Amino acid sequence: MVTATSKHSRNNKVGQLIGQGYSVQEALNKVQMVVEDVNALPVALKLSEIYQIEFSIIFEVKDITFENTIIKIKGEMK
Repeated sequence: MVTATSKHSRNNKVGQLIGQGYSVQEALNKVQMVVEDVNALPVALKLSEIYQIEFSIIFEVKDITFENTIIKIKGEMK
């Protein structure tokens, strides 16, 4: 959880940049370091398919990350 929420986290930084409208590649270029979560996402999707397990959050992350899906969140994000 710490790597996802820390302001020093590469994964968090890439997620913030994607949330600001950068593409995955643009975000990775800005961070200029390995970001494990981006590489792990396709693997998690494949495992979901192989074992026929629905991982709703992984599907949502894929849509936001790789298909430019925009989600609306109630309330203010800080």
